[in-house]
Amino acid sequence: MNNRNKQYGRVTIGAADSAAIARHGSPTLASRNEHDAPALRAFAANGFGDASIGRAEPYSLLNSIELQQQARAHRSRWQSQLLNKLVRAAADYMRGVRARWERRQQVRATFLALDALDASTLRDLGFHRSEIWSVATELSGDTGSSRGRVVSLRRLTS
Repeated sequence: MNNRNKQYGRVTIGAADSAAIARHGSPTLASRNEHDAPALRAFAANGFGDASIGRAEPYSLLNSIELQQQARAHRSRWQSQLLNKLVRAAADYMRGVRARWERRQQVRATFLALDALDASTLRDLGFHRSEIWSVATELSGDTGSSRGRVVSLRRLTS
């Protein structure tokens, strides 16, 4: 085989093959031609065979200081993203706690207002004194409606 390399796409046949023949003593390596190029490309792409493929893209090797700086920057970005997610989750949780607290305050105020009414007024509204807590929670939206019709106290007071 001559010392000149032949290029088939990304596959180079030549000097590397001569060294492989010297190491392995394989006669098939010396008989390669351009018809073998597709097979060599497939073998080289999959990591098989002895076809040499040049670097697909250049890359730079980092020294230990640059590598440490990049690792620190990556870790810092990751930690800031994690902290942002944590703060958002805590804020969402606190908003939910406050909304539940406000609903409970509304239920309590409704209960106290209904509890202050006499039995005849409650009967006119369509429920018994034992149902006051249930009506208060339904009006606040804390629970689903369990009765056919609940009159909104907002309409009664306005």
